[in-house]
Amino acid sequence: MLCLKRSAHVVPLSQLLVLPSVLILIVALTNGVSAQSRSEGTDQASGLSHGVVPWSITSPAEGSSGRPPSMVVPFLFVTERYDSNVLLQPTNVIADYVTNITAGARVNHSGDMVVTTLSGGFTSEVYALHPGLNYIGTNGTLNLGLDNAVGKVVRGLRLSISDTVVYTPRLQGWLTPEAQPNSFVSGVQTYRTNSLTNISNVLSAYALSPVDQIRASYSYQMLKFYNTETLGSGVTGGLFNTNVHIFSTGLEHNINPTDSIVVSYQYQHMLFELNTGGPVFDVAVNGAMVTLKKSITREWSAEVSPGAAIVSNVPEGPQWTMQAALRWNDARLSSGVAYNRSIVPGFFVAGAAMVNNIVSLFLSRNITSQWNIGAQANYGLSNSLSSANGSIGFESYGGRGFVNYGFYPGFVASVIGTYDKFTFNTAGSGNQSMDRQTVMLSLTAEWN
Repeated sequence: MLCLKRSAHVVPLSQLLVLPSVLILIVALTNGVSAQSRSEGTDQASGLSHGVVPWSITSPAEGSSGRPPSMVVPFLFVTERYDSNVLLQPTNVIADYVTNITAGARVNHSGDMVVTTLSGGFTSEVYALHPGLNYIGTNGTLNLGLDNAVGKVVRGLRLSISDTVVYTPRLQGWLTPEAQPNSFVSGVQTYRTNSLTNISNVLSAYALSPVDQIRASYSYQMLKFYNTETLGSGVTGGLFNTNVHIFSTGLEHNINPTDSIVVSYQYQHMLFELNTGGPVFDVAVNGAMVTLKKSITREWSAEVSPGAAIVSNVPEGPQWTMQAALRWNDARLSSGVAYNRSIVPGFFVAGAAMVNNIVSLFLSRNITSQWNIGAQANYGLSNSLSSANGSIGFESYGGRGFVNYGFYPGFVASVIGTYDKFTFNTAGSGNQSMDRQTVMLSLTAEWN
């Protein structure tokens, strides 16, 4: 049984960089143009957010009409699954039947100045054949919408702050509904070991005119490992505690109500330390990108973002980056394909900057008002730019399919199947690979 006694690893919000907000505030105070704020949504399922702060700020007024100023929404998620590799290892492969219970609550509050969403809960897993693997994990998220507060100081200024903390022994390798976008979801799967992840974001925007706005954001992302001595013998590869600071700023021009172009700059600072101790080393990444978003038809939309990045102390030279997606959305069908090439931190086997490539395909269809089916497939290829341990490479692919049945408002029963294969290669050690199959029956309940 894992013991959860650590709670001091979250960076206080007061220590978050306020430079993006200060920058926009200076521009706002020195610009006399009267403008209105606008909001832009993000599609997390596209897989385009790896290592990038999402350009999205939710308006405080959204969703508040007709609802009380404060709401408490309890939730419960219960899953029974067969898992072919519960240790997530290439050796000592163990299969088991696992009961997962995730319970918690979400508190929504819409005030005149601040909109707050606070959610938290715990995840418990019970193993039928190997009870020594039973554990309890925790998670919590705080979102603050400060548009009304800062808008009273400067019209057109917008600001939001968020923080998410997750403690779990099963760090997710692919972007899924359970694993939100961050620099550590890159198609690389670590062994089972206790981990603490903290993701903090500050997002701000200021409207220069009805069609132009400047945006800035800061993200602090932390990943720390514990109890790695339980990995066992025969396991090759270290785990690196990693801290990532990401600052982004850019200018967006709305060509029309559905099309836009964004010119942006991003700076990343990655810090690595072997979890068993050792020197701390860092990598800096400076990148630029041009993003074009276009609605081709009412259903079809496309996005393309070519760019380039310069990584410090890397002899390979500048690296090209790319984000691209093609999506179809109507009342019954949502589908698309996405490609992402970015510079992400490598925290498994060796700490280093990695060139990460991911191709994702996704499909979701509403059969009736109660039945929904879908599938997702991913392919990932990641290679280190420089490392004290020599060249490191990862190749992964996986897929998941699901059937959902909503039998009562807020209650959904699901059948989910997954298959994943992860391979990594290190200089002098050759290839190691692991695969994993799961079949799950789940029940999700929200009491609105």
